[in-house]
Order: sequence, then structure tokens, then C-alpha cells
Amino acid sequence: MDTLLTSPDVDAVSFVGSTPIAEYIYTTASAHGKRCQALGGAKNHCILMPDTDLDMAVNAIVGAAFGAAGERCMALSVAVAVGDEIADQLINALKTKVAAMRVGPGLVDGQENDMSCNLCGA
Repeated sequence: MDTLLTSPDVDAVSFVGSTPIAEYIYTTASAHGKRCQALGGAKNHCILMPDTDLDMAVNAIVGAAFGAAGERCMALSVAVAVGDEIADQLINALKTKVAAMRVGPGLVDGQENDMSCNLCGA
């Protein structure tokens, strides 16, 4: 990453990820006279209404939250349930679904996703 941030051949950089890395990229790129877009700490939300199809919603939430090990700009981090009944059902369904996930190295059979982290996704 530092090579791109300091290279005279690169005019601009764009980044989406964690706030600490976004701050580092912005500071370093700016110090080298580059245009920079560094978006950090995004929080994507999901709103569930009382008449939500709970099975579909739970699958969508788990996919959005854990897909690509959460290392993407559209990873879901907040689910807002409107109404106590749907909230309780959602929490129970999410607990069950997440507890059943098999997370680990992506090259191992049966693993749903690789939770390893890298500089760009940290």
C-alpha cells in the first residue's frame, strides 16, 4: 500500500475500510500531494418491519454481515427491528443461524468463510 501512496506515478487513491487505516491512507496520500478519498467506519443498516419475512431477512442479514468475511464496503453492522415481537424473533433466529456457521480458513472443506484479515480490510 505504501508504494501506491508514495509513488509519483499515482495521482489519486480511493479507499473504503476501517477508520484507522482510512486515516493512515489519507494522511500519507495527502503528504505526497495526492488526491484522496478515504472512507472509514461506515455502518450499514437494515430495518425490519413487523411483517418481515423472518427467514429471508435472517439469511440476508447473515450474508451481508459475514459474507467476504465482512471485508467489503457493504458489510452490514446494524439491524433495527421495529417492534418487540419481531425483535425477539430476530435475535433468536440470528443466534441460531450464527451458532451453526463454520468459520475458518477458506481452503478447509465445510468452512463458510475465511475470517483472516489483511491491511486493506483491517
